[in-house]
Amino acid sequence: MENPHFIHGDFPWIIALLWDKGEDEPLYFCGGVLVSNKKIITAASCFYNNESSHRFFLRDILIVFGWHDLRKKFEIGRFITSPTKIHIHPEWNTYVGNNDADIAILEIEENIQFTKFIQPICMWEASINPTIASGWIIEYNEKRNIPQIHKISIQENEHCLNGNFDISKASKNRVACGKVIELCEDCLLNRGNGIFMKIGNSFYLRGISSPWQDEHANKSTNITFTDIFQFKEWITNFDTVNEIDTNEFECGVMSKSAGLVQGNQFTLRDQFPWVVSIVFDGGFHNNGALVSDQHVITYVETVASWNKILNRYLPDDLTAFRIYLGAIKYNDATKHGSMMTSPLEIILHPYIRRIDDTPINSIALVKMKKAVQFNKFIKPICIWDLDNELHSIEKSQLYGVGYGRDESGNFSGIRKHAKVSVMDEEYCKYIYSDALKIFNETKLLCVQGNGKETPCFRDTPLFVKFNEKWYLRGILLRLRYWTSNGTCIADKPLLYEDISQNSQWILSQIKY
Repeated sequence: MENPHFIHGDFPWIIALLWDKGEDEPLYFCGGVLVSNKKIITAASCFYNNESSHRFFLRDILIVFGWHDLRKKFEIGRFITSPTKIHIHPEWNTYVGNNDADIAILEIEENIQFTKFIQPICMWEASINPTIASGWIIEYNEKRNIPQIHKISIQENEHCLNGNFDISKASKNRVACGKVIELCEDCLLNRGNGIFMKIGNSFYLRGISSPWQDEHANKSTNITFTDIFQFKEWITNFDTVNEIDTNEFECGVMSKSAGLVQGNQFTLRDQFPWVVSIVFDGGFHNNGALVSDQHVITYVETVASWNKILNRYLPDDLTAFRIYLGAIKYNDATKHGSMMTSPLEIILHPYIRRIDDTPINSIALVKMKKAVQFNKFIKPICIWDLDNELHSIEKSQLYGVGYGRDESGNFSGIRKHAKVSVMDEEYCKYIYSDALKIFNETKLLCVQGNGKETPCFRDTPLFVKFNEKWYLRGILLRLRYWTSNGTCIADKPLLYEDISQNSQWILSQIKY
């Protein structure tokens, strides 16, 4: 095919995804395929950078329908909108070569109006003759302004997948394989583009191009694509999986699938999605709680040190910190829906002070460099601004959550949770009499584990469920009952500073 172009409107289901950085012209970064009046299928890898796991946020993305010539700002039949949701397949991650579920669904808010230039394609069905041996891939790319069509032949997976690129870890049942038939000069075969097959007078979507192959293709190039039919059930029921959603949110709400069990259990990714890991110089340092799209709250000595000369706390070196969100392992941001970022600013409570090596008003806010995108695994916790009396939470569910040591003194770096209960106030005063004298008017919470499990060192936040919402209620101050090897005793009290007394200051800083 000497001129692999086609007429505007010949393939009205192809779309272009543009990255709108707010500077200059939006940039093309991926293709996609319209399959209904609200749904586009593309590659999950379109929304991540494989080296940094950076995600394109919804606010950065433009979907262009019915566009033929990328040079034309105004073209008959063109329609531009933004996605309201992006659904990433739960088995895909950012490591190329580690996963074959490279598929995502974009949703738009309003039903798109079909025209000569905007039409959906048919989905591949099981009843279609499996011996059909050829099809087409149609692509935009950043080097050519008009989309191109390239004919491909379907290959046996064993022959193709064991060829000249390494996808040995992919599932051969869900990756299909083809070869470019016509010579294609300077073809890029970008991710997210559709592989189409014609049966009678209808075109069907057979696959979505993945980044397994070398991006430059020629007549001898094998290409791989995600086999759409193998994901038919997920495509039909995608509402039950991870969403990269808008920044409109409701604090303190877990996903419906995030059930809890009592005990020091390994936490599922969608449980306590507001817990973050704070890493300093590459090592785990402490936990924090996400309280807005740009703020994390933590214990002051996580991010600041006491200066004896100035007699006050000073923020530590910002460049040494990394913040991991949506992560089960303290330093793992490779899973879909997770991320790693850096702090922009450390905000200390204006009335923080230190008595006998103990901080009072011991909270700090970490402002991140960029606002995070909320999803199933990254959500904010509510700040307690209700009744401050202890009796209001005595019968509520309270949990300590973190990546710190367990009762045996072991550090696994895996997020776990332990259920605790409010302790008898008189007993707490007896155990912590010295601390209570130091704090004087500062409000404290005394809790204990169930005798088998307990929060431990650096499991900083205390969360309470009240009227179907979760709230941040305390920041861990000190642990009295430790053994010589640093283990925690599960039935001994833990002392938290009650943040309800500082809720107005916190809310004024984060400005929901």
